[in-house]
Amino acid sequence: MLRPVLAATILTGLIGVVVAVAARLKSILPPNRAQPGRRRSPSFSPSSNVKAHPSRRLERASLDDALFDSPTYLYQHFMVVLGSGGHTAEMLLMLRTVALSKWRKRSWVVSSGDEFSASLATEFEAELQCPGSCSFDIVKLPRARKVHQSIFTTPFTSLVCLWTSLSMLSRDAPDIILTNGPGTGVIVVFASILLRFFGVDGSHRTRCVYVESLARCKTLSLSGRLLKMFVDRFLVQWPELGGGRAEFKGCLALDAAIAIGMNGIGDTEFVPLMEFLF
Repeated sequence: MLRPVLAATILTGLIGVVVAVAARLKSILPPNRAQPGRRRSPSFSPSSNVKAHPSRRLERASLDDALFDSPTYLYQHFMVVLGSGGHTAEMLLMLRTVALSKWRKRSWVVSSGDEFSASLATEFEAELQCPGSCSFDIVKLPRARKVHQSIFTTPFTSLVCLWTSLSMLSRDAPDIILTNGPGTGVIVVFASILLRFFGVDGSHRTRCVYVESLARCKTLSLSGRLLKMFVDRFLVQWPELGGGRAEFKGCLALDAAIAIGMNGIGDTEFVPLMEFLF
């Protein structure tokens, strides 16, 4: 007699837990999550230090437009997760059209051992004309997965990266987390969601923005497929990938190159290429 009653009690409890978790996730994930309070100063002007290049013949979107076309433009702590190689180069190119100097604090997250990305972020900061009240830091996280690492050991290194990310975000929750596809970025976004789930102080104001790589013109990357339903803004750079939660705001990387005066690479001219594509 006791076994059926015990089994029914356990089953009821499990169903209750599942329903509670589902309800909590629905309340903290887009599009249902509540908007945080405003924290910007009246003089804030997101695009005030962004000037288009004279050769720009088409009106283009920029990452600045995409980020600030939403409540995310109201905040003060901006966190960028850099990958390595192409991810970092593309991210820094797009960020040249963003008024980063307006942000009180900027955090650059890199994987341990990626000194090249850290040095590029430092050089990028040196070019910004920031008031004395602004600051930046370089945060190093353990790699979620090393090159050619076995799939059997990857879960353990990913857990170490997740734990470190939780510690980092709980100390000083950013207002925006921006990433464009590295594995570390996926871990950081999920760490932010985990803190939000448990109501950790400050985590409710964090907004996650994902920009799909320019190289992904037909299908989403693995990182994109993992994060599409969890981030607050999901930006793609090709119209074929738009629709649903994926927002097409223009070819952000090429737009940024044109905006800062890069006419092309080799024999390829960017403006005619953009006119041909779009």
